Amino acid sequence: MATMVCMPAVSANAPDAVLVEWTVREGDAVRAGDSLGGIETDKAMVDLEAEHDGVVGRLLVAPGSRVAVGAPLALLLRQGETAEDIADAARRADAAAVAGGDAAAIAGDDVAVSFDADTPAVGNGDAATSAGGNAAPGARRFASPVARRLAAENGLALATLAGSGPQGRIVKRDVEQAMEAASGAPPIATEDGGSSPAYEVLPHSSMRRAIARRVAASKSTIPHFYLRGQCRADALLGLREQLKTVVPGRVSINDLAVRAAACALRDVPDMNVTWTADALRRYRHADIAVAVATPNGLVTPIVRGADQLGVAAISGTMTALIERARAGRLAPAEYEGGSFGISNLGMLGVVDFAAIINPPQSAMLAIGAVAREAVVEADTIRVASVMRYTLAVDHRAIDGELAARWLARFTWYLEHPVAMLV
Repeated sequence: MATMVCMPAVSANAPDAVLVEWTVREGDAVRAGDSLGGIETDKAMVDLEAEHDGVVGRLLVAPGSRVAVGAPLALLLRQGETAEDIADAARRADAAAVAGGDAAAIAGDDVAVSFDADTPAVGNGDAATSAGGNAAPGARRFASPVARRLAAENGLALATLAGSGPQGRIVKRDVEQAMEAASGAPPIATEDGGSSPAYEVLPHSSMRRAIARRVAASKSTIPHFYLRGQCRADALLGLREQLKTVVPGRVSINDLAVRAAACALRDVPDMNVTWTADALRRYRHADIAVAVATPNGLVTPIVRGADQLGVAAISGTMTALIERARAGRLAPAEYEGGSFGISNLGMLGVVDFAAIINPPQSAMLAIGAVAREAVVEADTIRVASVMRYTLAVDHRAIDGELAARWLARFTWYLEHPVAMLV
């Protein structure tokens, strides 16, 4: 019989995900492992893969829909199956939806999912709307995925909105107009005598919502304390220049900082821990998460076993992770977990800042820019390169003396960088 393709659990503890796109059409033949479409998690985009060979019989969800884990996305026919098998699978999918309360609710209310065997599930209009563009009494209100998501995020019931799209379909502008009316924000006059709202509505992405949840939980549940340090960075800059001649690609200050942090965690293993309700977890290797800015928000890919990698390997690993992060193609295993975090804003000219700990990690190191400053050396003032950093620490897992010892060791490696190479 036809197989239902359901939303997989692509990220730990995530109840749903967004179907970003279909890469197949109904009638396409696929093989096991082929990509059917793209799924956006809180942090990245992953492929929805076919579990067996077959033919795409029906696409049930429109691109842009937020879909609960386990909810049906498509129907896949095996060799020799026909439209009757689609109808049978559609009835099973419909029964699953009814058991859950409502098909659209299972799909996150982003799209009205049709399981009718004779009607395409992904469409622009619906026969339930009357010729005048208004929904018939008792009929489901049809809306574009963007309009449904925007209405849900702003607490607007679709039943209260008038649709201006084809056959009365509710579209994005209908929701925005309702939001403007509800807010009472003063309009801004335009040159043609009309008006526009005083602000632009930018719906939260899945990643922005995840960032908001995590940082709020971190600051409200983790007792942070902060230690500030600095180092003379002349030797570090000199080593980076020498590495340019022997290491493919460009070794960055960030790569060297990851290596120094990993060496310090190896030397002070009690810092390499995370907190749980029952016990501390002390890790055998330094898995260091590095904050990376992307067009959609901040992600933290992890350099696994950084204490066992040389500078060149760390640089190559970071380059690959950053490329995948900015393309939205990180796998969950590449950004979940980690025992320590680093955030570097030095490349943007920020000299000193403090970062928020990213659970489950117990510490986050914020690194600033290298600056030329006047320093006192043997009662003589001279100019030197100085780099500042701030260590945010989870006091549940790590005490001040331990964190200070780690920070001193990290500083030593930055000022004696050749030691990181052995």
